[in-house]
Amino acid sequence: MLGLTQRLMEPVRPQVDGYVLDWITRQPLRREWFFEQRDGNCRLMAALAVRLAETASTWGRAVAPVAEWVAQALWSPSSRSANKKHFVPTRLTQRRRSEGRGRKVRALVSYPKG
Repeated sequence: MLGLTQRLMEPVRPQVDGYVLDWITRQPLRREWFFEQRDGNCRLMAALAVRLAETASTWGRAVAPVAEWVAQALWSPSSRSANKKHFVPTRLTQRRRSEGRGRKVRALVSYPKG
């Protein structure tokens, strides 16, 4: 079963896959970037891990609206009053911070329909 982080990434996986495919077609992989263990497992060496980690903030920004949408969808309906809609304030996209304090804000990001 996929973990929550892996599931949240699914909508942006084509972007990540496209980036990696473009990168490896422009620059061949280097043997020194990998270490093969005796059991056949392959590990990334520090130089490649650092290069890949530098892209993490890009993918975090891409996943943030999806994670925010999931958080809102999971917000307990029992905690909402009948006449007032409550939103989960998040730090991901900063969109819901004002709404979480009761202020009205117009939509800046379109969320997946589900």
